[in-house]
Amino acid sequence: ENDSLFDESIKSIYRDIKELELEMTHWCRLLSFRTQEMKNLKRRIEEMGKFRRKRLKAAKELEKELETLQSMLPLAIASIFGPDKASNVTRSLNFNTGSLVNHEIKS
Repeated sequence: ENDSLFDESIKSIYRDIKELELEMTHWCRLLSFRTQEMKNLKRRIEEMGKFRRKRLKAAKELEKELETLQSMLPLAIASIFGPDKASNVTRSLNFNTGSLVNHEIKS
């Protein structure tokens, strides 16, 4: 009878070990999945940062180009329409913070 109790307790221990191994497998898979998810998110965030920096740089370059073109515009207007129109355009540029949208040159 002692042998049978001993055998039962060993079987019970093995069952417990098997359950714990299954649980450990579950948590290992979950950890692996979450770790990969974190890596993917970090990579995407870094890509978004690079994209944002690239867009900001492009916006600054466009701003500089706009300033250059705006500085050249009065000279071009003066050569075509005369100094009065050029001074109107210059005033308009100064008052409209550089916006040329809906700006018409009336001759």
